[in-house]
Amino acid sequence: MKKQVSPMKNFIFSQIYILFLLTNILFSYNNHLPPKCLTFDINTQQEILINHFLNHPNLEPKTRQEKIQQLKDSNIILRFELTHSVLSPKGLFRIHYDITGENAVDPTDNNDNGIPDYIDSVAHYFEKAYEIEVNQIGYLPPPKDFGDGGGDEYDIYVLELGKNRGGYGYTTADREILPRFNFPRYTSYIVIDNNYSPEDSSIYSDNVKRPSYFTTGIDALKITAAHELHHAIQYVYGFIEPSVPAIYELTSSWMEYRLYPEIKDYYQYLPQLFNGLKRYPFANTDPDNGYRWSIYGQYMFKQFGDFAMKRMWEIIALGIDPYTALDSVYKEKNTNLIEQWCKFKSWMYFTGSRAFDDRRYFDDAKDFPEIKFYSENTYTPPTTLDTGSIYPFEIRAFRTFFKGTGEKSADTCDLIISNADLESLKKQNKKGAYYELKFSTEDFINAIYLESINYYIGLRSELFNFCNLDQDLYIYPGTSTCTVENPYPNPVKYPFETAIYLPVPKEILLYEKVELTIFNNLMETIYYDTNEVIFDNGCRVIRFNRLEQISAGIYIYNIKHPKSNYWGKFVLQR
Repeated sequence: MKKQVSPMKNFIFSQIYILFLLTNILFSYNNHLPPKCLTFDINTQQEILINHFLNHPNLEPKTRQEKIQQLKDSNIILRFELTHSVLSPKGLFRIHYDITGENAVDPTDNNDNGIPDYIDSVAHYFEKAYEIEVNQIGYLPPPKDFGDGGGDEYDIYVLELGKNRGGYGYTTADREILPRFNFPRYTSYIVIDNNYSPEDSSIYSDNVKRPSYFTTGIDALKITAAHELHHAIQYVYGFIEPSVPAIYELTSSWMEYRLYPEIKDYYQYLPQLFNGLKRYPFANTDPDNGYRWSIYGQYMFKQFGDFAMKRMWEIIALGIDPYTALDSVYKEKNTNLIEQWCKFKSWMYFTGSRAFDDRRYFDDAKDFPEIKFYSENTYTPPTTLDTGSIYPFEIRAFRTFFKGTGEKSADTCDLIISNADLESLKKQNKKGAYYELKFSTEDFINAIYLESINYYIGLRSELFNFCNLDQDLYIYPGTSTCTVENPYPNPVKYPFETAIYLPVPKEILLYEKVELTIFNNLMETIYYDTNEVIFDNGCRVIRFNRLEQISAGIYIYNIKHPKSNYWGKFVLQR
């Protein structure tokens, strides 16, 4: 199905999103995001527990060593020992906390009930999460824990997580519930931070200390309660570790949005996903991939309400792997995972400047980044081929230009493909499938005719499980172009923005070559090359996308052409 749309606009963040990002400008979106949930980081959990007893002020050295030795015995259940505990109003949770020492909570007690206000908030938001997830949606409740922690109530331990180690919280599997059914099931307890302070910081994988939390304060507490309680619920349905932890994190991260759509913590993972779809296919089972793909929960909810996610966990409890379970859920609705996935990939395209105001796709699609194209090629007659290998349930976007002339922009064809190989997804077979994408001025077997621009396109593969090519095929006929007076965005903020667009004089036409030289503030040449004038946001510009190679600062540039010699400057911020 061909889709005619208006000429594309450059992606512009909404002012709210800009403010949101600037507040968190220190976070790098690439490989150094703050730790989110430590539920699958067993080593860090063990380290936290060991350090707790090593530094416990009320234990003799001999007792400390005995506690640490007990941690190595899998038959011993050992919990944190904090000085205070209180039951939540409905008696569902026992919250453990300290009022002195490293783990101390703010002692402020404005309602004079003898309990720190922060602990009152912990009790309130965990009971709210329970009310929605268990009582309203209908998930199974976390089981009683045989009195561990001082009673049968579910235990929550409030510690200092944000300093030096990070993590919003985690859920620890404790005792196995017997008899075992299809997958092991466990009692558990939850650990959360004692304040989610914006001052907390952690050491990242690049040995740089950055803020621990993208979302802070009570908002961080709210989403952590929603997230971690669902991990506790998941342990009741079955723990399929280590095969698909991404599904656990996807579900828990979606539950944050389900309860608190106004809190945009998931925004921090969007640049990473939209810029790295090849690196992070849906089939990637790493826990962090669940955070990136939590937006798939929005799709499931908009199509089938709470039914789809809850039913998936009910089927998992029967001993079925999550991907097969999800396919079974859709089949109960007279569809299947392949069909739904092929529909979903359209959602990944209609973001940023392409988002619809009617929220047809993601609720906040206009604030999302735009998908990064796997390749942007200029058609060369008579035939242009793009070949490669694509992973199961990877989404890959292509852009092809059909050259215009003079002041007229190129015709553009955007298309999205995906290898919807469900069997490989279920078996975690990571082998990619070969494809051949072909453009031609001549008709060929199984080609689609692009009438508005008079070209043919076709997709050939060694497999037959690709989504239909015409599901996401978008044609943008060329238009007359303009020129701009100033670079944009300026200042350019790397890595949130990966390119800057430089203006060209009116006499320079599309696809002409110019010499681009960039100087630092000492007028030393840091870049020189011949560049082609391109079309962006309706105008003729030069695109400079090597921002990662230069440091923050002010830069002078020169655009030289037989018809013109143009100077300007821009600012790079990191």
